[in-house]
Amino acid sequence: MYRDFQSCSWNGADELCFQAYVFKSSSGACAAFLSNYHTNAASRVVFNGRRYDLPAWSISVLPDCKTAVFNTATVSEPSAPARMSPVGGFSWQSYSEATNSLDDRAFTKDGLVEQLSMTWDKSDYLWYTT
Repeated sequence: MYRDFQSCSWNGADELCFQAYVFKSSSGACAAFLSNYHTNAASRVVFNGRRYDLPAWSISVLPDCKTAVFNTATVSEPSAPARMSPVGGFSWQSYSEATNSLDDRAFTKDGLVEQLSMTWDKSDYLWYTT
């Protein structure tokens, strides 16, 4: 089951909004994503009776709908490869997919490109390699 809700408040100068995306399984497992859409202001929010501090323009991950284990504003260079592990009754899967071999339609470019314009009416895939 999926549900989301939005809460906004006025701080005198800006409207501060956060949104919660909540996923629940039939067995009762729960995961939530709390999003602060304000680009310059952090927000203190109450979700499920608990307070969370959300940095500006960030998303917090709550794999049990209680404990924030990750926030996108605090991402730094990884010190070890990411590892997928089951949490709270959800099963996660990852797949390794080989990139297509370079052919006459392939191109390379230094820097990032905007994905939608690059794949418009051509492909569903765009690979970034480093």
